[in-house]
Amino acid sequence: MKLFWILKRCFCILLLGVLFLSAGCSDGDNSVPVSYEVGILHGPWGGVHSEAVSSGNPNIKVDIVHAKDSKDFSGSISIDEELFHAVGSLENNIIQMTLTSPTSTIKYNGTYSAGRMNGTFTRSNAGPSTVRARAMAPNGSFGLIKFLTVPSTISMGPWLLYTQDNATNTSNMTVRIGLSPKATATVKVTDTTNNTPYGPFAMVKTTTLGSSQIGDQDIRQYTFSGLPSNRLFSYTVTVTNSGGVSAVDASFRTAPSWADIQSGVVSNQVFFSFGDNRRLYDSDTDNLPQVEESLIKSSGLATDPNVQTFLAHNGDATEMGQHIDVMNLITGYRHYGWAHEWLRSANGFDSKFTTNDLRYHTWMRASVPTYMSAGNHEGKDSFGQTSYKRGSFEEYGSLMAGIYRSSDDNVTLKDGTTSYDSYTYMADYGGIRVIVLNTYNCYSVTDAATIKAKIQTWIAGAYSGGPIILLLHPAPYGSDSSEIGDYWDNMTKLNADIQPLINGRKNVIVISGHTHRTARTLQNNVNYYVLGTGGAKDMENTFASWMLPFSSGLPTPLADFAYGKFSVDYKARTITAEIIGAHTGTGGAIADGGIVDTQTWSY
Repeated sequence: MKLFWILKRCFCILLLGVLFLSAGCSDGDNSVPVSYEVGILHGPWGGVHSEAVSSGNPNIKVDIVHAKDSKDFSGSISIDEELFHAVGSLENNIIQMTLTSPTSTIKYNGTYSAGRMNGTFTRSNAGPSTVRARAMAPNGSFGLIKFLTVPSTISMGPWLLYTQDNATNTSNMTVRIGLSPKATATVKVTDTTNNTPYGPFAMVKTTTLGSSQIGDQDIRQYTFSGLPSNRLFSYTVTVTNSGGVSAVDASFRTAPSWADIQSGVVSNQVFFSFGDNRRLYDSDTDNLPQVEESLIKSSGLATDPNVQTFLAHNGDATEMGQHIDVMNLITGYRHYGWAHEWLRSANGFDSKFTTNDLRYHTWMRASVPTYMSAGNHEGKDSFGQTSYKRGSFEEYGSLMAGIYRSSDDNVTLKDGTTSYDSYTYMADYGGIRVIVLNTYNCYSVTDAATIKAKIQTWIAGAYSGGPIILLLHPAPYGSDSSEIGDYWDNMTKLNADIQPLINGRKNVIVISGHTHRTARTLQNNVNYYVLGTGGAKDMENTFASWMLPFSSGLPTPLADFAYGKFSVDYKARTITAEIIGAHTGTGGAIADGGIVDTQTWSY
């Protein structure tokens, strides 16, 4: 009966058009690598279609068929439910396309690079007035990303972790996947600037994690070291098992080096931040894809590879972080853990992802490296657990913080004679230094001096012309003892120790979550942001009088979905912080992509 219900639900979703045209209920299996089977445009795309007179970005759905070794392609494109037939050609990365519907024609000219399609269009007439209530402009632009077709052999990911070598001005990108122990994988990257290939190289097993639902999974990775800075790369992960060969194509961008910034070659950087997007066991919806879909469309990620940078995630990415997969006994079918939440790919069917497209989430994991602090849910073994012993965060460490293990950038502590990783670490992305703090199983009285000394060294060694991000889960301003529980003493001591190190430093930004609200404050010339509205349900929290009003005039704190976009201007020595609404459905406090708050300050 359960299989029948799932198939029936999947068929209904297809009929309702929730998923992309002809994409079905899954992005499916491929018996051969995608790049061998079809042309580079083939498959579903999504992103932004902008018109001059519109108040928002129309909903666009694309499915293109492109034969390998052919310049011609065809397909279908839906713009706010106005269905077009599309024919065009791709030659020397230049795209020319004509879209026709019964009452409207669009001429499109653009470019293709590493899974991103950008260009302008001209509409021959206004189209059917019954389709869209607002006026339609005669011209505008397209900005699309190609969704990943992830073979079912990959159970988690792909996802990215990033470090850089400031001594050599080069970049190191780690590509990771979750894979059955019976399969093997290789990965190859290509520098799109000069078409220089790296690899393919065998992906190496780092650990095997057990699951009662999907079986043991090897975490495999390869780290590309010494890559040129400030470049866009495409990459392909190819998997081989008893069923044959399959592949997934994606892209990433390496950060500019300190030398790039000092010389003026790069004068701006951006990054994004949110947290608290774990699944809700007592809710009918999952909101993570909604936030990430909004972020990709509204932030420039769909149109500009220069903003394909990194995500500073403040924790609680998964409901029960001590598992890669566990069945929810309350519902009897819903799963939690890394494989079904933060590292879930677009394969398969999930009845809770019916209103938001999971493929935006999958694209972002594979295209934007993440620095993630450990939230309390990263240490959970069950719904009711509130105490997190040392060692509780090993799954989080193996998946999201593992490349920092045993390095000079990670704090290793001792519990008696046993050494363990605190998952408090530092990483640079261009001129931005990110210091990730774990306050749950460390920063006790015995740990504090060691961690404080490390943080002091990291702050002193940061790029002198750039910002420093302190990323942690509980909010230094905004949380209280009732929310933090046994770890309130850790937070109190952390605040007392860290404040003297950062007070007066206008280049420091403290980002946290835990409280499912969005708010900001300025304390001793340091900007603090609480960005806890990545998808988890609203917390009944009154906050304190320290909150500053939002520039939009919206009530503070904000409980609706939102994320942060932070822009650094190295030449002007300014930071602009925007809080952007991400409620793609109805009933939100602010329109999707609308500005909740914007602040610019000099540092």
